[in-house]
Order: sequence, then structure tokens, then C-alpha cells
Amino acid sequence: MKYCKMVLLVLFAVVISCKKPSVQGAVSPALRDSLERFLAVAYDDNLKKELRFTNNMRALSIVSKMPNDSMARVYYFKIANRFWNMDAEPYYDSINRIILKKALMAHDDHALAKVYDYMSDSFNHKGIQDSAYYYFYKSERTYTRLKDTTNMAIAILGKAVNQYKAYDFIGTQKNVYKAIRLIGNPKEAQDKVTLIAGYNLLGCINDDLSNYNRSIDYYKRCEAIGKTLKDTARYHYHAFFTNNIGCAYQNAEDNPKAKPYFAEALKDSLLFVEMPVTYTQILNNYAYAKLRTGDKAGLPDLMEKAAHLADSLKLWTTYSSAMLSLSEYHHAGGDVIKSRHFAKEAYTVARNNKAFREIFASLKLLARFDRPNAHNYLSTFIHIKDSLQLLERRNPDKFARIEYQVDQFKQKEQRILADRDKANRKLSLLVVFMVFLLLIAAICYLVITQRSKNRSLLHIQEQQRANDEIYKLMADQQQKVEEGKQLEKRRISHELHDGVMGRLSAIRLNLSVLTRKPDENTIPECRTYIDEIQDVEKEIRIIAYDLEKNLVSGTVNFEKVVRNLFSAIEGHSDVVISFVTDGNIDWESIHNNTKMEIYRILQEALNNIDKSSQAKTVEVGMQKHGNEVVISVSDDGLGFDSKSVKHGIGLKSMASRAKAINGKLDVTSKPGSGTTVKLNFKI
Repeated sequence: MKYCKMVLLVLFAVVISCKKPSVQGAVSPALRDSLERFLAVAYDDNLKKELRFTNNMRALSIVSKMPNDSMARVYYFKIANRFWNMDAEPYYDSINRIILKKALMAHDDHALAKVYDYMSDSFNHKGIQDSAYYYFYKSERTYTRLKDTTNMAIAILGKAVNQYKAYDFIGTQKNVYKAIRLIGNPKEAQDKVTLIAGYNLLGCINDDLSNYNRSIDYYKRCEAIGKTLKDTARYHYHAFFTNNIGCAYQNAEDNPKAKPYFAEALKDSLLFVEMPVTYTQILNNYAYAKLRTGDKAGLPDLMEKAAHLADSLKLWTTYSSAMLSLSEYHHAGGDVIKSRHFAKEAYTVARNNKAFREIFASLKLLARFDRPNAHNYLSTFIHIKDSLQLLERRNPDKFARIEYQVDQFKQKEQRILADRDKANRKLSLLVVFMVFLLLIAAICYLVITQRSKNRSLLHIQEQQRANDEIYKLMADQQQKVEEGKQLEKRRISHELHDGVMGRLSAIRLNLSVLTRKPDENTIPECRTYIDEIQDVEKEIRIIAYDLEKNLVSGTVNFEKVVRNLFSAIEGHSDVVISFVTDGNIDWESIHNNTKMEIYRILQEALNNIDKSSQAKTVEVGMQKHGNEVVISVSDDGLGFDSKSVKHGIGLKSMASRAKAINGKLDVTSKPGSGTTVKLNFKI
């Protein structure tokens, strides 16, 4: 219970120490007005959190574009404060890392010390004691360079807090006395608050060591100093230390003396509104003191109220303590089931939040109230106690090791800087000579590069001419094929007209005799003409089959050239190629070079499938979307890992051709899932 008071007060002192005067820098009035307007909304706790967060992000977007000067860093600190107060800890940590980087670049010790304080607060809040101690120590060293004894004492006290959390009481006392010596006889309010935090921490240590009278003496010193501060009512020092004195008596099992102190602390009418956390802890202490003194008036309502407030405020240590009070209350009333329930709840919450005082207290109660399982609870108690003692023995070495590692790193950094300066001096002697060499190299490079560009340009032009010739030859060849088809169709047309139609006319005339002479002699003669009709039918079927086999409608175009390519691939392999096009592509308007490159890409893709993929089917698609054409080739072959397999000459050639038409080539594949080649280009 008193532990929570100590942490709250020390953190408050650290926050106060961070409010030193801002370093001013140059910023335009318009920019300052925008930032101040956004920050004013972010600082207004009466507004919705989403609105404050949005305006804080707007302020951050402006500050991130400012140069790395002192004013920019001041604004970064203001933005970090807002994120902290909005419980946006990831953003708070991110801003701190930005400030740290900028402060190191600018060699700004004031900003460095301050951001170390901010980072130690964050790690304290997360319960990461090693990191918090590390940054408090770096803060102390920075304030030492600045000769700022006030904030140096705060940093040392921050180290002491982390040592206290790790049960390193000897190290804690050493650092507290060191901070008190730095403060001396304080006159400034900030130094007085720091001294109060130091005495409070000494009171907590002595309380844990069962030196209750000495603990009470330290708490009374805190209250006496607090009375000299102008804002003593605002921060409720009287309630703080009256409660801590009551805790000392309560831990000494002198609850008749403890109860009046808790009752006195609760007389602070504004405590619940302004400091609900403190109020909840004092209320829980008061309810327990009433239970132990036999004063059951208002019980268990006070205990349940304290538990409800602690749950809503996420004060898990206080919540666990309230559960223990309820467990003892119901056990005293003879309700064994409820007493066990509340004791188990207290143990579960305390174990999840590493509240060792409450863990031990709940295990003791469970051993008393649940006799069949008492042995298991006591064994757990002994195991945790032994682990904690081992941790206590290790912690002093841990904190000393952190300070040693920081000092070693600093010495190494200084040696590196010295070596760097020496190297820079040597390097400066070679600057003129290197500049001269660089100029000569640059001239040579420009000459060689220009020649290479000229050769490349000539090569591209030759390649374009060659592509035009190739495409023209292919078009001529296709035209000849079409002419041959047209000649064949005319031949078949003549055959139908001169052969089939002539025979049918003759048969019709011969059969017309039936209308004039339908006698028994004429009918047998006409049957031969019926047989002749069957012959004509066979002839027509043969001609129709031949026509269907050779008929290709339309004029020469690019799609026919592509289909011929597909036919050639299917002719010498087992691959079945399906071709789908939406018919919206005007190939006549596309330059021959572009069509040639597309043809080569398709040819290479299909050759790769034929040679390596073991595919059975291939799907080729051509679609137009606006002014963009998308061509895809997908197979159901073996596939490969496109991320790990090195691209060969074929894929590089395809990519080069796509680039030549200002297109984009994507190749996606997975083992066992086939391969897809997609080409996008604009027309």
C-alpha cells in the first residue's frame, strides 16, 4: 500500500523536474500559430480523445518538416507529453526515439537529459526496471555535465526507485542519501518536492525492514516539508503522509493507532475527485484497519467499494489487497466458501501482476482457510520466497553492471571520437590530390559513358529496323497464306457451281418426267437418278469438309500471327493453348516495333513452358482496360520459387523487351502451382 504512494510521488517529482524553461528557436509566426492551435486542442482534456489525438498528429506532421533546431525539439517534447497523457504509449516511445536521434545529432545535452527522463518514465511504466535504470543513469551523467544538481538528484532518485522495486535496499539507501546531499538545504519548491520523495523512499525502506518508528519519523519529515509548499493542498501532501504513517502502524500490527490516520486522510474532501487512485488506496487501508480493530460498521461495503474502484482504475495491487480484506471478513463471519473465493481471487491477481506482498498474504490465508491444500500453498510460498531472495542477491550486481557497461560504452565512444579526429586530420592532407583525381576520373567517365550511349543508341535503332523487317516479312507471309486460301475458296466455289449444281439441274430435269408420265416403266428409270442424288450428297460433304478445314475468315492482323505461333507450339508438343481476347484492342493502331516485342515475349514464355514446366494446359489472355493492355500467359506446370531462383537470360530478355515498350513485366510462380507471366503496357 505505501509502495504505491512512493512511486506516485517520485514520478511526480520527475515530471516536475522536466518542466524547465524551453529553449527558444526561430520559427515563422504562421507556423507557430498553426502548431499552437493544434496543440491547444490536444491539451484540452475536456474534448474527445480521438479529436485530441488527431490534432496532436497534425502538429507532429508540421514539426517533422521543421529543421533540427531547438524549437523543433521543444515542440517534439510537447507532442510526446500529449501522447503520454492520452495513454498512446507506442507513439510516445516513437517520438522519444526521434528526439534522441535529433538531440545526438545536434549535441544538445539539455534535450538529451530530458529525453532520457522521458524514456525512463516509459520503461518504469512498463515495469522494465533494467532499461529504466539504464536511462536514469544516462540522465544523471548528462545532468552532471550540465552541472544541474537539481535534476541530477531527480535522476539519482529515479535509480533508487528502480533499486527499491528490485529489493536492493542497500543500493536504494546509498542513492537516496546521495540525492539528499546534492539537494542540501532546499529553498526552491522543486528541490523540496525531490527531498520529500527521498525521505518518503527512506520511510518505505525502513517500513519493509520493520524499523517502523524510523519509518514514521521519515514520513513526518515529509509532511513537515510539504507544509512549506504553496501548493500543498493541491497535491494533498497531508493525505499522502497521514496514510503512510497509518501504513507503518498497520504493518506493525498496531491497527488501533493506524485507523485514526486513515480516517484523517479521508477527510480531504477533494481527494476522491482530484486523486482517485490515492483515495482508493487509503479507503482500502481504512477498511482493513476497521476489520482488525473489530469495528465492522460499514463493512463489507467499504471493502467492496475499494475493490470496485481499484478494478475500474486497474490498481491490481490494491484490488488484490481488497480481496484479502474481504476474505478475512467473511472467514470471521463463518462463510468459508466466500473466504476461500476471495483469497483465491487475490492470489490470482497478485500473481499476474507480481505483487509479492499480496502473493505471500494470500498464500498464508489460503493455507489457513483451505486446510486440505495447505501443504501445496505453503510449498508455493516457500518457492516464491526463495526465488525472491535469489533475485535480491543478484540485483545489486545487475545495477552495478549496468553502470559499468554505460561507463565502458562512454569510454569506447570517446576513444572512437579521438581516433576519428586523428583520421580526419590525415584525410585532410589528401583532399586536394583526391579532388584532382576525381576530376580526371569524372572526365574519363563522361567520355566513356557518352560513347557507350551512342553505341547503345545505334544498336537500338538497328534492332528497331530489324524488328520492322521481321514483322513485315511475317505480314507478307501471312498475306500469301490468305491469298492461297482465297484461291482455294474460289476453286471450291467453281466446283460447286460447275460440278454439283450442274448435276443437280440435270437430275431435276430428268425427274420432272414423273409429272408428265407417271407410269410403271418410267418410275424404275427414275430410281437411278435418286442414287445419283446420293452421290451428289457425298460430293457436297467432301467439299464442305475441305472448306471447313481451310477456311479462315478476316484479313491479316496481329492476332492471327499470334495464333499461328500457338499452332506451331501445339504442333510439336502436348501442350493445349487456350486464347481469350476481349476484341477491343485495335492492333492496326499499334506500332510494329511494339507488336514485335510482344510477339517475342509470348514466344519466349511459351518456349519456356514447352522446355521446362511440364505443363498440360496454357491460358493466354489479351484484355484492354482504358488505355492499358494486359497480356497474360498462365500454365499449370511445375512452377518455381520466384523469390529464390535466379532469373536466367530468357526472363531478363523478356523484361528488357517489356521495358523497351514502356511496359511492366511481372513473373509470379510457386512450386507446384504453375507460373503466370503478365505484361502491362499503355497505348
